[in-house]
Amino acid sequence: ESAELNESVKALLAKWAATKGAVNAKTIDAATSFDDHNAVIADLNKVLWEASAVSGLWYDPEVASYHLIVASLDYSPKLIELVAQLRGMGNGVLVADTLNEKQHKFLTSNIANTKVYRENLLLQLVAASNANSDLSVLVTGAKAQLVAVDELASLVDQEILSTRDLTLDPKSLWSKSTVIIDGLLEFNHSATESLHTVMQKRLNRLEKNRNITVAFLLLLIVVSGYLGVIIARSLKFALASAQQATTDIVKGNYAIKLNTDRKDEFGELNKAMLNMSAQLADAAKMQVENSRIRSALDSSSSN
Repeated sequence: ESAELNESVKALLAKWAATKGAVNAKTIDAATSFDDHNAVIADLNKVLWEASAVSGLWYDPEVASYHLIVASLDYSPKLIELVAQLRGMGNGVLVADTLNEKQHKFLTSNIANTKVYRENLLLQLVAASNANSDLSVLVTGAKAQLVAVDELASLVDQEILSTRDLTLDPKSLWSKSTVIIDGLLEFNHSATESLHTVMQKRLNRLEKNRNITVAFLLLLIVVSGYLGVIIARSLKFALASAQQATTDIVKGNYAIKLNTDRKDEFGELNKAMLNMSAQLADAAKMQVENSRIRSALDSSSSN
């Protein structure tokens, strides 16, 4: 799946390069350019969703990777779309040298949304960088693009919406916005690679933990088997001792020896058998004594 994702990213970058080249060469009209850019953005969102699905980080994200996913999957694509819309509408106004109410409303809303998504993206990048210093280079590059986004929005606001001096020419607007879009696309590509690296490290940790778990289970099985043998031998010896003591008692041998120090049921059983053996021994002695007395009395009577 990772290989397929990498191929999707390469195809996306190639598609963007082709669109960019056609625009720079002026081999496509404005409508086709707008459609091609929307298609690239749609493909970008698809690739980012694929990246999150392959990584599995949505299900158990680390702090840094979570913020990076939100930044690259949500705010950055939307910001790219807004910059592309700003570029398209702004160029239309500059080329026509006129600004109607509908265009004014669209650009005003676009600039406001651009600033909102820029701030949200910046917050996510800062949070990701704070959680993982390894992302500092990636975040620094993205921050530079966000500064350019803010400058572009301010420029359009001042020169097209406010002063209407129109010192900004279509070519400059197109060039500035294209550089920004390229930079944000590159950020998304780098973010995808970074997420892939994070996931690979996580898989390595899981593999290591799995090996440790397997080793622990094997050790547990060996120890359990060893303890089972010891317990079985102990029970067998205890049963054999109790059986031998019972046989001795039946034969009239009451001088039995049993282990009464055990802290289990066999210890209690051994104590009971010793007590019973002592009582039987006393009864046997009494019987012998009674027999001796009876014999003496019978002898006296006969004399």
